[in-house]
Amino acid sequence: MDQKFLDDLSESSSSFLLENVESWCSHRPLLQIALELTKGSNKPILELGCGFGSTEQLHKYVETDSRKLYSLDTNKEWLSKYKHLQNNKHELVFKQDDLKFDREKSEWCDTSRDIPDWLDYVCKDGISVCLVDHACGERRHVDIKRIYEKCDIIVTHDTQPQATGYMLGKIWHLFQYRCNLIMGDDATIISNKYDVGKLHKLKFKNFILQKE
Repeated sequence: MDQKFLDDLSESSSSFLLENVESWCSHRPLLQIALELTKGSNKPILELGCGFGSTEQLHKYVETDSRKLYSLDTNKEWLSKYKHLQNNKHELVFKQDDLKFDREKSEWCDTSRDIPDWLDYVCKDGISVCLVDHACGERRHVDIKRIYEKCDIIVTHDTQPQATGYMLGKIWHLFQYRCNLIMGDDATIISNKYDVGKLHKLKFKNFILQKE
């Protein structure tokens, strides 16, 4: 993973992930890096939270990739916007969110086993790449903690220091390697398998990459 790797990515067939990137979809450059680093894996791709900045792009990516894509959302009406994408390579899944704040423990806890059981099922043989951008935002660190040991690379959105409500500070220590894309609404790539820290200060088109 060096400057040539990034230069080649910016000209590759997956460079459509770099088109029209704004802060609300700042995860896409890191997502392209993660997808290409893990290319050839037989483990699926997981999208936690559908959106204009990822679902159709991931769907396009897996059209020419061997992996299957799972997209989960906790909003049935929102998920229905993407029902036309459902096929044998792309499974869309609705799961109700039952995350509640436990005042005695002073933390967010699942009151239902629905989402955790589904994550356990999908991750049982491992995940190559997971995009974390789902609601409610307070459960993101909960789900990252649940899957990180079975996921090669995780890309998560809204990691700017001001976004304290996501409580991502609770999971950074779980990962050996980490790099941020700075864009207002930041994104972060984290892994214990790939040294994504090597991206620090490299040039990826006009995107700013740095460890902290």
